[in-house]
Amino acid sequence: MINCSRIIAALLVLAVLILPTAGIADTQKEKEIRNALAGVNIDSVRYMEGLDMYEVIMNKTQAAYLTKDMKYFIMGSVVDLTTRRNLTQDRINGLRSVAFASLNKKNAIKLGNGNGNGKANGGKSIAVFTDPNCGYCKKLHAELLQLKDVNVYVYLYALNPNSDSKAKAAAIWCSSNKQAALDVAMSEKKVLSPFGAKPSAACLSTIDENIKIAKTHDMSSSPTVVFEDGRVLVGYKSAAELTALINQKEVK
Repeated sequence: MINCSRIIAALLVLAVLILPTAGIADTQKEKEIRNALAGVNIDSVRYMEGLDMYEVIMNKTQAAYLTKDMKYFIMGSVVDLTTRRNLTQDRINGLRSVAFASLNKKNAIKLGNGNGNGKANGGKSIAVFTDPNCGYCKKLHAELLQLKDVNVYVYLYALNPNSDSKAKAAAIWCSSNKQAALDVAMSEKKVLSPFGAKPSAACLSTIDENIKIAKTHDMSSSPTVVFEDGRVLVGYKSAAELTALINQKEVK
């Protein structure tokens, strides 16, 4: 039986040289694992041959690994050293899907500066959920501005609704020039809110809607990118990597 004292809570990177093959755990073994991890919301269990461990998917947002002897439960990421890909994140991204058409574009800032017509890229579009206090969101924003012929819709939200991110997002949303305010906020420059400490309810309402949408789709990290086919990408990527992903090409 596994108890909390045996759960390794620190982020552990397991380095592997080849892509681990996987197979569905047999019914009896899966039952044993679920009993051992009583109280954990488990979506699926499968055996990873390359790791010689079981992969446990929880809440569709997190993967963990259980040793065959069921002695150690490891929270962390598996990285393929050959391709430098985070296989754990790829797995989680593959399990998640958001209906792109369901996103209300009236709640988004469509980036301009010549990159938003979508013509040369077959009318491709992406949605980006971003937090004005998120360092990787700022880094990603610079890459978004470099994308060519892609419709980029930026949804402002607060990963932590109790932080001042919500007020900053509302200030950007209600600015006379939304993208200019967004560009300033994401360039590490100080954002001066015209609303003071308490933005108006009208300015906060859109941000609240975006927060609700993010929660509905289990967006627990920022930035989060949604592609037209429903794929979800969490974290920073360069403009070249994003372009390849938009065009369904593997990034190495």
